[in-house]
Amino acid sequence: MDFEKATVLDGDEPLSRALDNLLTTGTAIVITKNGKYFGIVDDRNIRMGIKDPSSVKCESVAVKAPRIYPDLSLKEKISRFAAGHFKALPVVNKDDVPIGVYTLDMLLREMLKEDAIPSVSVSEFMAKPAYTVERTETFGSAKSKMKKLNTHHLVVVSKGRVDGVVSTHDFVAFIGHSKERQGFQLVSEVVNADDLPIADFVRERVVLFSPDASLKEAIKKMTHQRVSYAVVVDENKKPIGILSAADIIKESVKRFEQVPEVVVVGLSGEDLYYHDEIKKAVSKALEKFSKSFDIGKCTVHVKKGKSVYKMDATIFVNSRPIHIHMEKFDIADATRLLVDEILTVLRKLKEKKKTEKKLSPVMEEEYL
Repeated sequence: MDFEKATVLDGDEPLSRALDNLLTTGTAIVITKNGKYFGIVDDRNIRMGIKDPSSVKCESVAVKAPRIYPDLSLKEKISRFAAGHFKALPVVNKDDVPIGVYTLDMLLREMLKEDAIPSVSVSEFMAKPAYTVERTETFGSAKSKMKKLNTHHLVVVSKGRVDGVVSTHDFVAFIGHSKERQGFQLVSEVVNADDLPIADFVRERVVLFSPDASLKEAIKKMTHQRVSYAVVVDENKKPIGILSAADIIKESVKRFEQVPEVVVVGLSGEDLYYHDEIKKAVSKALEKFSKSFDIGKCTVHVKKGKSVYKMDATIFVNSRPIHIHMEKFDIADATRLLVDEILTVLRKLKEKKKTEKKLSPVMEEEYL
């Protein structure tokens, strides 16, 4: 398992030291107590608006974030990141000693590698609408709008064109200089911050996607550019949604937890005994490919003929039906062969998907 070197501080260290390191790492600072993992400090600690972080100990504000163990499954990693929308989580050994950090960017890359990103368009994962703020507005006005709309991002526009994005992080960590730290200063330290133009806070480097863009290709672009969100625009480049890493992880958790629906019909008499057995066997086969495909409802129709059992399965894979037919003298043998054929068909589809190289309708634009 790959992970980054962690910046580790003792819980007795002042919060100001953690904040100084936070801008460099951009993810999280790991806090320990007696050499053991205690919690993390990340940008949510900046959002607390503490006026004098040098007088506050790290342990008093550290977030008890979930741990990542080197042998953890991908599903568990996704679940732990979704628990709190973390940018990074601590990697600890068996003695609970921090050995690194595993970032959200690393998780997305692993999901791509393991083919755990569904073959869908950006529109299915984006949050909409995209709330906007004019570049000429003030910080105070934009802050009020963000609070009223209960959103974490505002798209900054000028004459209808996307100029950049501001997030809740930008509203509390003013990029500039202060007497205490070189990289940034807290907004609480800025005199009359509400009167400043929003242009002073905007991140002008932004990635744009069309709603029809491939989600996989979009994530590749986001991880390459090391951004956690992008703006989705229509054909006139008008913002219509936000694609964020947090929403991708949140939606992925739902999809991992989904169990394909299997319905078995046509059984009668003594053959009803096999209902649960058929359903369980087919469900188990489909679950093996739930990471690779969006598997919908599966209907298995069983018909007993004069000498054979006929089984017809219809499976919706990525919203398209697949039909599989099997005949056998014995119902148990027919079930086993049907499951084998389902596995074979889905395995071939997965291999085909890996080898296909299609141009995706990704639209990207950066403002530097």
